[in-house]
Amino acid sequence: MSRLPAPMRALNTVGRAWRAAGMPARKLDPDALIQTAMHDTGLSDIGDPAEFRPGLDQVCTALEQLPELPTTGRFAARRQILRALRQRLRRREWLAQRPREFAKELRAPVVVVGLPRTGTTFLHRLLAASDNARALPMWEVAMPFPPLDGPDKRRQTGVRGAQMMKRVVPDIDRKHTTGADEPEECMHLQDEAFLSWSWFSNYPIPTYTRWLQQADPTHAYRVWSDVLRFVQGREPSARLTLKSPSHTAWLDALLDHAPDARLVWTHRDPAEVVPSFSSLVATTRGVSTTRQTADPHALGREICDHLAWLAERGMSHRPRIATGQLIDISFSSLRSDPLGTVAKIHAHFGIPWTPSTAQRVQAEIDGRPRGRHGSHQYDLSEFGLSEGLIQQQFGPYMALGLYK
Repeated sequence: MSRLPAPMRALNTVGRAWRAAGMPARKLDPDALIQTAMHDTGLSDIGDPAEFRPGLDQVCTALEQLPELPTTGRFAARRQILRALRQRLRRREWLAQRPREFAKELRAPVVVVGLPRTGTTFLHRLLAASDNARALPMWEVAMPFPPLDGPDKRRQTGVRGAQMMKRVVPDIDRKHTTGADEPEECMHLQDEAFLSWSWFSNYPIPTYTRWLQQADPTHAYRVWSDVLRFVQGREPSARLTLKSPSHTAWLDALLDHAPDARLVWTHRDPAEVVPSFSSLVATTRGVSTTRQTADPHALGREICDHLAWLAERGMSHRPRIATGQLIDISFSSLRSDPLGTVAKIHAHFGIPWTPSTAQRVQAEIDGRPRGRHGSHQYDLSEFGLSEGLIQQQFGPYMALGLYK
C-alpha cells in the first residue's frame, strides 16, 4: 500500500477524530446522490432505474459496510459517483435533444481485450498513433458529452483531475502511466451504468466484484454504443481505437452492439498478470484503504478469482468470433518487436500500413521506453499466491499456450 501525501493523511486523521467524537460521516445515499446530480446539472431525466440503480446500490452499500472507509475514500467515492450520474443525465439530454447525433450504425472499431497487465495499454497507445485512428483520452471517457450550450471546459477539468490524481497517488505512473490526454480505457464510459471495473479498482468492495460477475451487461454496452456513435458522428472518417480488459468477459454483449469490431487479444503468463494487477489495484485503492484494513493476501485472492473468471468467460466467447475478426498477440512478441506487432495487426485486419503510420508508431515506441517511471516490482508471495494456485485457477486458459 502506497503512503498517501501528508495533507490527505491529515484529512483522514481529522475524519477519524470526528467519528470518534460521535459525529456521523456523510452517508453515500443513492437517492440523495441522484438528487445532487440533478441539481448540479439542472437536468431531471435519469431514465429507468433498473438500468443503473442495482449497481449504484451495490457500490454504496458495499462502501458503507466497510470496517473503515477513510475520509479521503468517502470524498473520492462521492465525487466519482456524482460524475457518473451527471454523465448519465447529459447523455440522456443529448439523446432527447439531438437524436441525429446517434443515428449512424457503429462502424468496425479496433478493440484491444485480454487479461489486464498483458500489454493492453502499450498496444492501445501504439495503435492509436496510427494514421486515421481515433482513441478517447482520459478526459473524454470521464466526460464524453459537452454541454448543449455554453463553453466546453471538459478538457480543462480533466487536466486538473489528472494532476490531482498524480498528487494523491504519486506511485501510479510507475505501474500504469496516465494523463488527461493519454488514450484511456473505454470501460469508463460504462461507469454511469455502475457496471464497470472502475468501482472495484478504486475501492475494496469484493461483494461488488462478485455481483459484477452475475450482472446483465446489456445496458452498459448500450451506453458504450451510444457514446461511440456520438463520437463517430462527429469524426466520421476516423477509426475508433479502443481498449479495456473488462470487455473480455462480455464479448457477446460487445459484439451485439459492435458486430464488426476488430478484436486484438493480448496474452501473458497469468503468474505474472495476477500479482502485477494486484499491485496496481493496491495502489489505486490507496485513498479508500487504511494500513489497518489493507490485506494483500485477501486482495490477491480476490484478483486471482476475478481474473480466472474473466479468462474463462473470454474463452467461452471465442467460438462466436468470426474468422479474421480476432488476432492473438503475446506479451513477449509485443515487447520484442512492437513495430512489427502493430504492422501485423494492420495486415490482419486490412488496415493500411503506410510509411507515415510506421513513423508515427515508431515515434510512440521511442517515447515510451520501458521503466521510464521506475521499475514495477511484485511477486506472487506478496499476495499470498503460488504458481500451483495459478495453474489450478487458470489451467484451461494456460493450456491454449497463447501467451508463449
